[in-house]
Amino acid sequence: MIALLGLFWVAVESNGQTERRRDLEAARAQTENLARAFEYHVQRVIEEIDNSVLALRWRLTAALDGEFDFHALAREPGLSSQFVNLIGLVDSDGFLRRTWNGNLLQPLDVRDRLHFTAQRDATGDALFIGPPLLGRSTNMWSVHLSRRIVDRAGQFRGTLVASLDPLKLSNVYESFDLGTSGAITLVGEDMIVRARAPGLVDFLGKPVPASEFSSVLTSARVGFYRTIDSKSGARLVAYRHVPGLPLIVMVSKDESEIFASQTAASRQDRIVAMSITLVVIVLSGFALGYKVRLNEKSIRFRTTLRHMNQGIMIVEADGKLSLINQQAIDLLELPQEFLKNPPSYSEIFSYQLDSGEFGNKAELVDSALYDVVFNQKAVMAETISERTRANGVILEIHTVPLPRGGFLRSFTDITRRRKDEITIRTQIADLERFAHLASHDLQRPLRKIASHTEMLRQSILMDDHRESGHYLDVISAAAERGRTMVADLLRFSKLADGDLKRDGVRLDTMLDALIDDMRGGEATRNARFDNMLPVLTVNCNASLVYQAFQNLLDNAVKYHDPERGIAVRLFGEERSDGYVIHVSDIGVGFDNADKALVFQSFRRLVDGKAVEGTGIGLSLVKAIVEKHGWTIDVDSQSGSGSDFFIFVPKIDLRPAASATKSVAA
Repeated sequence: MIALLGLFWVAVESNGQTERRRDLEAARAQTENLARAFEYHVQRVIEEIDNSVLALRWRLTAALDGEFDFHALAREPGLSSQFVNLIGLVDSDGFLRRTWNGNLLQPLDVRDRLHFTAQRDATGDALFIGPPLLGRSTNMWSVHLSRRIVDRAGQFRGTLVASLDPLKLSNVYESFDLGTSGAITLVGEDMIVRARAPGLVDFLGKPVPASEFSSVLTSARVGFYRTIDSKSGARLVAYRHVPGLPLIVMVSKDESEIFASQTAASRQDRIVAMSITLVVIVLSGFALGYKVRLNEKSIRFRTTLRHMNQGIMIVEADGKLSLINQQAIDLLELPQEFLKNPPSYSEIFSYQLDSGEFGNKAELVDSALYDVVFNQKAVMAETISERTRANGVILEIHTVPLPRGGFLRSFTDITRRRKDEITIRTQIADLERFAHLASHDLQRPLRKIASHTEMLRQSILMDDHRESGHYLDVISAAAERGRTMVADLLRFSKLADGDLKRDGVRLDTMLDALIDDMRGGEATRNARFDNMLPVLTVNCNASLVYQAFQNLLDNAVKYHDPERGIAVRLFGEERSDGYVIHVSDIGVGFDNADKALVFQSFRRLVDGKAVEGTGIGLSLVKAIVEKHGWTIDVDSQSGSGSDFFIFVPKIDLRPAASATKSVAA
């Protein structure tokens, strides 16, 4: 009997040690997975704020030398975040003068703030993340993120500062139960606390608590360690350095709380060791309680992930889907039933194959994932890829292997970001062509003015009034040409600003007025304009559309054939889905193979040879037409004239009874 009791107690104690190891492994897995999840969350939050700051800086750089409404620019859609309290503009002298709430009546001196001094003394362009400070303008605790502003000459012009609210960031972490002494902490590489839950007020802006600090934090990017403090006892800490940022995410738990339930169970085991029945009951109750606690934590974790902006999937080592959130269902257009009853990942992948998500060669689209799903290969490395879906949505797909097998996959809609990048690249190309124009063509009228001014001075000294009058005419013409070029550039650069205001406009009447405005000029003395459009009401911006047709008629006059003269016809062509307006001339035309170049900014092409002009006229026409949601194209033949035609969708016009007009100018 004693031997049996001894064996029983050995079994009881052995079971206790096993449970301790199991609890320790579960705690480690939980803290490591939470650290990974919050590393990803922090990275996305900072990236979202930095992208907003970069987009706002790009808009400001173009307006630095003129008047601009910082409040309106900073409040544009897409330039804010739920975690930001304030975005402000600090000038090069270190004074905060403007915020997204408006201009400050009394500028704030922030010359002593790190977010200003670090960017002022920087030699390159990098995001600076400062320690928490009590904001002078908001009177709230903030973690300041700043980017330096330089003008086109490379001179420092100040900083853009976004105030990250550490309380809002900490509130995200509050939903996780890590026990009474557990904590989730965001610290800088300077070991100063940026956010923490719980206990933000006690730790914000202070060094990492001694009970959680280890030199391992500075020697490895990812890790797990145990600390012992004389006051708080032993703690387990999982940490991860956020890639590309001077931040560290730490998840810590009190070791005594990890083993609290097991210690209590062991005590009960000893008490009921004389009764096998009671032992079984106690162990069964312990197992059930343990499962309930894990389930509660799982529910909290799922709730947080379902409210993230990214689509999230967690796939276990056996291929089963342990979590999928609503955003993933929406982005991938999966059946709603997958949210309630998650299938295996192979079933999801097969569903996407059957629905044509990857086309006919899925293994070529995502070969690594294809091997994981169908060839039972493990995810070995973290990957980031992009894929454009059939509906035009561009997804950034981030796959991260989990420590215990399986992987976490996130889906982010980056369609807007990619479109903005294309727009920025296009505008940069326009700016480069503009710089070429400014350094060459804009100098021509200036050189002509300078040379003829000297000739004018000589003729005045010689009392030659006839020559003086001629030189004045040349100077005046050159000045007018320079003014026209500058005006065209300003109209082109400002076209993208603001919303388009539309009204019902009689297009046929507008074109009659335009032809009357062109009548009487020297260049159009013998010209003929035939306005053959019917009575037509168009939903458009009158001044912009007038400018577009004026540029088309000016183009026909400018590039006319001297032998055939100037003759322009404006006529319409009704279609089932809209209306086509033609502006046809008999000018010199151009090779139709070059028509792709006609509408490009700062391009001037006639019969393959450059001619004088700003090169903005037709690109401005195209920009105005596309601003309305219309389209424009051209057919031309060298020596036979050009036919420009604008398509207006049916929704934007209401054709009335046909009424043809002919106007000679």
